[in-house]
Amino acid sequence: MKSSLVAGLVLTAAVAAPFAALAEDVVIKGPVTDVFGHRIVMQSDTKKFLVNFGPKINELGSVKSGDVLTVEGDLRKTGEVRAANVTLADGKTVEVVKDKKTWKEWLLGEDDGADKTFTAVDAKKLATDKGYALQGDVAADKKHFVARATKDGQSYDIALNRDGTINEMPVFSMDDAKKNILAKGYELVGEPQKVSHHFEALGRKNTEYFEVHAHRDGAVKEARKLDKTDPKWGAQIP
Repeated sequence: MKSSLVAGLVLTAAVAAPFAALAEDVVIKGPVTDVFGHRIVMQSDTKKFLVNFGPKINELGSVKSGDVLTVEGDLRKTGEVRAANVTLADGKTVEVVKDKKTWKEWLLGEDDGADKTFTAVDAKKLATDKGYALQGDVAADKKHFVARATKDGQSYDIALNRDGTINEMPVFSMDDAKKNILAKGYELVGEPQKVSHHFEALGRKNTEYFEVHAHRDGAVKEARKLDKTDPKWGAQIP
């Protein structure tokens, strides 16, 4: 199977203290064992890694099973590695294309002047000024902060934007995700994991295992088929 290399926004791990726990720098060298979409599985020593090249496709070359690559990137808390630099089997090194600014630079207003920064304190103030009661702390999520909040007796997941606007969505809980996954005929193995605005889970249907994604709109998408060697879910497969 072949897949075009994907170039995308890389979230750097070397950031200020509030963001340091989001990722850690890694360098992986080894053969590719599987390719699907813009993700690959690499074998490095005795461990496998799921590597994500990102959604922005740039025809820089192709990767196939058996290729020996060296990948520099960020190991995310979801277990995926987000690639930054990739040395291909032919020795060519490809830098994943980045936007002019990282999401952290954009969010905090770096290089725009200190008077334009947008911090967690600013996000909290924005929420309270707009009449929301925060249910816990705010968290950085790409180009905005997110939080759970109530207003006029209703609960929402809100996105607090640097331009002073707030996007609100009805709460989508783990219980909602479980209900939707079960309704699609999957048996859950373990608890779903919150990833950005959806949940990811290990699902079993008949005798096969899959990574399934449950979305706020009720959709349940089957991302890929799994086995015990999968670096993300393998340990949970009996």
